[in-house]
Parts: sequence; C-alpha cells; structure tokens
Amino acid sequence: MTVGFASAIVGFVTESVGFTLSRRDVLQTLLVNSSYDNRIAPNYEEDRATNVTLKLSVISIDSINEISMDFSLNLFLYQTWVDPRLNFTKHSNFSSLELDQKMIENVWVPDTYFPNEKQATFHTVTVNNKLLHIYQNGTVFYSIRLSMTLTCTMKLHNFPLDDQECIIFMESYAYSIENVVFHWDEKKPVIMMNADKTDEQETPQFYFYNPIETGSCEKTTSFGPNNEFACLQAKLFFRRNIGYYLAQIFVPSILIVILSWISFWIHVDAVPARISLGVLCVLTMTTQSSGIRNSLPRVSYIKAIDVWMSMGLVFVFAALLEYAYINVQTRRHVKYTSMKVQSRQSEKGPMLPSNGIPESWRDVDFLQRARQVDKISRIAFPASFLVFNIVFWTYYLMQRHALD
Repeated sequence: MTVGFASAIVGFVTESVGFTLSRRDVLQTLLVNSSYDNRIAPNYEEDRATNVTLKLSVISIDSINEISMDFSLNLFLYQTWVDPRLNFTKHSNFSSLELDQKMIENVWVPDTYFPNEKQATFHTVTVNNKLLHIYQNGTVFYSIRLSMTLTCTMKLHNFPLDDQECIIFMESYAYSIENVVFHWDEKKPVIMMNADKTDEQETPQFYFYNPIETGSCEKTTSFGPNNEFACLQAKLFFRRNIGYYLAQIFVPSILIVILSWISFWIHVDAVPARISLGVLCVLTMTTQSSGIRNSLPRVSYIKAIDVWMSMGLVFVFAALLEYAYINVQTRRHVKYTSMKVQSRQSEKGPMLPSNGIPESWRDVDFLQRARQVDKISRIAFPASFLVFNIVFWTYYLMQRHALD
C-alpha cells in the first residue's frame, strides 16, 4: 500500500511539474518502489499470453559429429517482449534504459530452453555475456551468448555423399501457451554472422545447401490439462564436402584396385610376385575399410562407403582368385608335360588312358588356357570396375541432388 502510494505520488509530481527523473530514479521507481514482481509474467494478471519474439545470431558452427550424432555452435539468443509494468513514459523522456548485469535478475525473463541440448555453457569472460534494455513503452530486449552441443539424428545411408538436417528447438519450460507464446522475428529470424556474401557459412566438412527454415512446433507433455507449450524450430540443411573423402578414401582405394591388376601382366610362373601382390592389396583394402568403420557409428543399415569398400575388396580378392585359377592350370601343364615325357621314355607308343593321363587332358593346352585367362582379365576387370563406378556415382549423386 505504501509502495504503491509513493509510486503514484512520484508519477503525479513528474507529470505536473514536467520534471524528468534520472535513469537511476526511473529504475528505482520501476523495480523497487512499485508493485513489480519479477516472478510473474507481464500479462499474467490480465489472463492473456505474453508474446515473445525470438531471433538467433549464429557466430560459428564449430563441429558436426557423426559418431555422437550432434553438432556444436556458438550463438546469440535475442528475445523481445512488452512488459506494461516497465513503461516509464510518464517518468522520463529517455529512449531506453540499459541494465547492469546485477540488475537483470530483478526483471522477468522468459524461461526459454533448448530441448535437444546435450551440453551448454554461458560465456563469462570478462563478465556474463548478457544484455537487457528496457524501452519507454515497456518493450524489453534481452540478449545472451551461448555455446551449445545439440543432438542431431543423422541418416548415414549415403555417407559420405549424404545430406543432414539438424534442428534447433526452443521451448518454454514452465509456461504453457496460455501465458507465453513464441514468435520468430519477421525480418530475419536467423543470422549467420560469419557468412559470406551469399549468406552461407561453411564448416571443414559441411556447407549449407538450402536456406535455413524456421517455424513453430507443438510440444506436449503428459501432465496437467494445459500441456501445450510454446515451441520454435530452426532447421539447418548441411551437405558434406566430399573433397576429403575423395583424397583419403576413394582415390587410394581405386589405386589399390588398379594395383591388383598388375598381376595380370606378370608371368604365370612368377608365383611369389603374384601371390605377394594379391595378398598385399587384400590386406590394404581390409585395413582401410577397418579405419573407416572406426570413425563412424555402428548402424544396422548399409552405407554408401560400405558398398564402395566392399566392392573394392571383391575386385581385389577376385584378382587373387584369378591367379589361383591360373596357378592350377600351370601345375596341370607341368604335370601333363611330366607324364608325357615319362610315357615317351617308357617307349609304349601313343598316350593311352592306361598311361595315367586323364582323357580330358589330351587335347588341352593348359599353359595357353592360363595365358588366355590373363588376357581376358586385363579387359574384363577394368571394364567391370568402370561399370561399377558409373552405377555407384550415378545412383548416389542423383540421390544427393534430388533434394536441391
């Protein structure tokens, strides 16, 4: 009663005499000498919702992690609303009041939080990075700087030719839509501070392939009759830069497959050389594939990189099997020649089944067959690998650009 009476006297004197209070006196009048209660929403007593306008200014997107399926970013969160209790038009002609860090706690602010936040920190160097301005008509502008790690459910079917959609959710924690309603800023709801001239920002592995989409989302809970809360979302569209994977995975694996084809030009009798080359290529492909799997989450579906590495291993292993067949034919040739020489030495005439030589071997030149298989492989393996590349890149690049 006394506080309200004193505030009324101050307002009456200010209006009558035209006296302008100092900023300190205005803050004292609004926050201390009045019935202002920072525990109550601005329009709570009027039984209507307070409209809060939100805006994001993204300073940087630091990382996007496939293993933990999250992304980290540094941003400013801007919130604006009207609190009629803080209207000081009658007390002063100042356009705005800038509150000190210690006084911000005396003003009601929305209980905004990020539902998909895994970890977040406030910036406190050299002071708490918070800002609050109060304007003449009671409009309040509140800004805070945050570093956050948010969950992002990724679909890695097309990895590393994949696109990802990560969402920033913002919701009122305790106030239902009957008390607090969120709206995006109409002009520019999300700003990329370090973007280039095309308003795009890149990370080492990703870039934006579509503009950021903003909208509302409905969040409900399982308690109470009024279980709907104000919720906004900003959807970020990321496309993975393939340059790193071309240099570190695709090109090396292509060279390993091509290296395995060298055995087709090595003489069929060079057993150590051809075996060593084939085994070396198989082990290299297996090691490379294992290293890639360790840098990705264990998902139940097949990824594009799995298809690529598996087919590379198939081609390398097939080249090794090709020489196994060649070796069998070579040994048959040696055995056939040896049996033929023994038959002639025994002076038993022409070769007969009783000489121990199978009938199916009589008219077969095993060495020529082995050389013929090598000649066919020199063409069949590169042609097959080329066809696989055409199918692989066409399919996944079409899926990649279908979202543009």
